[in-house]
This record gives sequence, C-alpha cells and structure tokens, in this order.
Amino acid sequence: MVCETPDNSLRYLNSSREYQMIWKDFNNDRDRGRKPFYRPIGREHKEVHQDRMFPSSWQSIGMVRRLLSLAALLALPLGWLWFHHRSQRYLRPQPRGMVLGLYAGLPDYDYGDELQRIAESGATCVTLQAIYRMERHDSTDIVRHPTSSPTEAALRRTFRQARAHGLRMMFFPTINLRDEAENAHWWRGNIKPRDWDLWWKHYRDFNVKLATLAQEEGVEWYSLGTEMESTHAFPDQWRASAQAVRQVFKGKLTYSVNFDAHDSFTFGDCLDVIGMNTYDPIAKHDEYPSPTQIRDAWWWIVYK
Repeated sequence: MVCETPDNSLRYLNSSREYQMIWKDFNNDRDRGRKPFYRPIGREHKEVHQDRMFPSSWQSIGMVRRLLSLAALLALPLGWLWFHHRSQRYLRPQPRGMVLGLYAGLPDYDYGDELQRIAESGATCVTLQAIYRMERHDSTDIVRHPTSSPTEAALRRTFRQARAHGLRMMFFPTINLRDEAENAHWWRGNIKPRDWDLWWKHYRDFNVKLATLAQEEGVEWYSLGTEMESTHAFPDQWRASAQAVRQVFKGKLTYSVNFDAHDSFTFGDCLDVIGMNTYDPIAKHDEYPSPTQIRDAWWWIVYK
C-alpha cells in the first residue's frame, strides 16, 4: 500500500494499521477543511499510479530509445545521400586527354575532324597548343607566327568545336624563336631580351589578351608559359603576370617546367598546378611498339 505526500511523491506503508491511521487522519483533515498531509491511494489504485511510483525518468529513457532508433533508421539513407553528393564533387573520373597542336600551316585551318577523332577515342580533355614567336633571342616583342598561329576567328571556332564534343580544354600558348629549328644554341629556354622590363610588359599583355579570349569561350585551364628557364630569374614578374591574367580569366593557371630546370623554379605559389615536361621515348627501335612495350615504358616514366 502507498500514500501520496504533499510534494506529490509516493510513500510505501509498512502495514495495514499504518494505512488505517493515515486514512483516518486524511478524513479528519478533510472534514476540518485542512489540507491533508498524506493522501491514501490503496491497493486498488496501485496500478493506476504505477507511473508515479517511478517518476518520468523511465518515460524519458523510453523516449530516448525511440529517438535513437529513428535516428539509426534515418542515418543510412542520409549518409548515402551525403556521400553521393560529396563523391560528385571529389571523385570525378580521371581526366583522359590529348594535345592538339594548332599549327597545321594554315592560320584559318578547321580542326573539327581532329577534335571529333579525339572525342571518339574516349578522351575527356584536350590541350590546344598554339605557336607564337619572337624574331630573335633578344627581341622584346611576341608576335603571331605567319603560318602556325591561328587567327582569332579560327581559335574561337576550335574552342567551340571542342566544347560541342564535350571536351574540357586547356589553352597552351607557346613561344618559339623564328630560327629555332636551325639554331643550335638559342631557344625559348634561354632567351635574353635586350630590355627585360619591356619584354615582360609585352609578354603580360600577350597573355591577358589570349586569356580573355579563352575565358569568353569556356576554357578551364590556361598555361602562362612553358620551358622558359631564363625567365625564372624574375619570379615577381611571373607573379605579376599571373595576377593580371586572373583579372580576366577565372579558370586554373599553370606553367610547365622543363625537366632540367626545376631547381630554378620558385614562383609556384602563384599557380594552381605546376607542370613538368619530360621527353622520354616509349619505344626506341620499333616503329610500332606493342601494347606491352607501351605499358612497360610508361610505368618506367611514371615511377622513375
């Protein structure tokens, strides 16, 4: 048997006699208009008040268990949705690309057929390389090559054709010297302009102009230069050029270091990606190497 105290807690009674005394006091207090100190509950009311014998802690535990069960049921689908969303951003397929040189000998050449074959090969990316030139190793101007530099209209058409084939693009302007093929000493890696400040101004303007065009046509990557070791002595000029290009181009910037010039390269902080150019033969003797030869040669290049 139990009784209820004024603070709504429950007290167990040890005997029927104690219960009778409590009940008598309760009736006397009620008859005299006083608030009873104890309120008898009795055997028949014990089950009704069972939840009050054990305050809300048991109910809270039950509620917590139900909530945890519900959370466990929801965790699996919600976790899968979160992982799927993150995977779309970070687990992108490995790019598969080729380089297409835009120097067919005709400035207005249409590279549509070549881009179609690249797309049909399973490639997802293409690097479009255009040749521009300096007249001499000490020149301060960068100009179009009369036959190997595409016109602006041809360049825009090529960018749009690549996009139509679903190819992601890098634009890779490259500087050559006019007589580089016949000159055994001078090349873009050791140019020595007679006025470096003027050369840097022209080179910066050259890149800003081409980067603006690339931005307008949906190019994702832009190369600021390649294999120009003698310019590595001016890292702040490279940083200024990168900053100027970023004003007009919102994609990623890169520069390609020649395999023997990495020790002098110190301006990687202004780039998104650093390229490394190396020229390793896949097959030295056979005109048509077997798949095994190609695979073995590539593993050596990657891990050397």
